[in-house]
Amino acid sequence: LQEVLPISVGTLSGYTGWILCVCVSKEFGVIVSGSDDDSCIIWDLNRLTYLRHLVHVDAVTCAAISPTWGDIVTFCRNESKKQNVLCLWTINGELIAQRTVKSRINCLLFTGAPEGSHRNVILCGTENGSVLILDALELSTIHTLRPPIFGSSPVPGGSTVGAAGNPSASTS
Repeated sequence: LQEVLPISVGTLSGYTGWILCVCVSKEFGVIVSGSDDDSCIIWDLNRLTYLRHLVHVDAVTCAAISPTWGDIVTFCRNESKKQNVLCLWTINGELIAQRTVKSRINCLLFTGAPEGSHRNVILCGTENGSVLILDALELSTIHTLRPPIFGSSPVPGGSTVGAAGNPSASTS
C-alpha cells in the first residue's frame, strides 16, 4: 500500500464495527474491507471514496480480489447456523456464487494467470491446516491439500511431527 498511497491521506469511514480484513487491487483501483458489523465495503482506491456495500450474514473475516477479473471472494461464519460461508461477488457487488465449507477460513488468495490459457483458482487456508483449491468462477472444490497426519512423515526417512507439533527423528 505504501507504493500506492505514499502519504497518509485520510480515513475511510463507513462501518459500525471493527474492521477485520483489508485487501487492495491496483489492477482494478479498489480497496475491499470487511467488518464485524456483517458487511464488506468496496472503496475507490484513487479517489478514496465509498463505492458499495456487500451485505453478509455475519462478520466478514477474510476477503480477496481477483487480479484477472476483479471478482471478490469473502468469508464469514454464520454463528446462528454454525456455518462457514464463502461468497463470490462481481466488482459491481452482484453475488455470483455462495457455498458453505467445513472449516473456518483464515486467508484467501486468487491466482492471476491469463484467462483462456490457464484456470484461475482461489486458495483458502483453513483452521484445520488444509488448503482448499476452489474454481474461481463458481467456488466448486478442485482439490484439498491436507497436512501430514501427526506421527507420520510425508517424505520417506524424514522426520515425523509429534502430537505437540515438534519434529522428532524418524526411526526408519
